[in-house]
Amino acid sequence: AATQRSIETVLADQDGVYDVILMDSPGVDSVIRDTIIRNCDLVLTPIQPNQDEIKAAGEAATITADIGDRQRRTIPHLNVVTRVALPGRALEAYRLIRPFIANLRDNGYESTLMETEFTERNCYREIRNGLGTLQMLELTDPVMKGRAEVTAFVAELDRHLAANREKVGNV
Repeated sequence: AATQRSIETVLADQDGVYDVILMDSPGVDSVIRDTIIRNCDLVLTPIQPNQDEIKAAGEAATITADIGDRQRRTIPHLNVVTRVALPGRALEAYRLIRPFIANLRDNGYESTLMETEFTERNCYREIRNGLGTLQMLELTDPVMKGRAEVTAFVAELDRHLAANREKVGNV
């Protein structure tokens, strides 16, 4: 779906068919992004350990809250740290993520940092390059670690969805 109307049509057609629908949206100001957020029960923002990404997570929290306010409902906002290189955990930007998200919460935003993080792995690059899925790739140690990260991510996401059912009403 590439237009506001087509997104709304697809969502209406799929209402009640799936437990969860994941949609990717452009991070830039657009009618499509706002339409997706307006129709979401939860917004998930990937965040990498660098200042631009941290700033973008703050903007996503603000946009999500503004759209929720206009609809008179709470739209929870989750942040997941992605593409973390092991040496990157020592970077100042990585250390700033947790207090930045805590500051958003302290200032009234329904923004949470997920505990699950995605480490930068070659298997994820292979997937982005069209070489299959984690289930299709040869079972190496990095693939097993990737599968463990994805399993933990899905379990944590399920917990957040279940915890927010009353807030969003229609998960």
